[in-house]
Amino acid sequence: MTKRERTVLFVIGATIFNLALTVLITIAVFLAYVFTLARISPPKGVALPLGISFILGILLANLVYKKALVILGRRVNLEEKFGLLISKEKRRP
Repeated sequence: MTKRERTVLFVIGATIFNLALTVLITIAVFLAYVFTLARISPPKGVALPLGISFILGILLANLVYKKALVILGRRVNLEEKFGLLISKEKRRP
């Protein structure tokens, strides 16, 4: 398998992981709201809490995703396995 093929598979896998993580964290934040603050606050609507849950889900998922990439980068030499997509050095023309 070439570096390009590995890179494509890595990007696809990382995208699926990031989307799944975003959905799970969004659901978790919304459920945390439902079981805590929703019982106290008046039942006016779900739009605002759902929107806030979605935004927090995206932000928290990106933080977890970046941390997972850093941990993966320490354990595996990503530049060697995936080539120029992960490289920190600039390419010369």
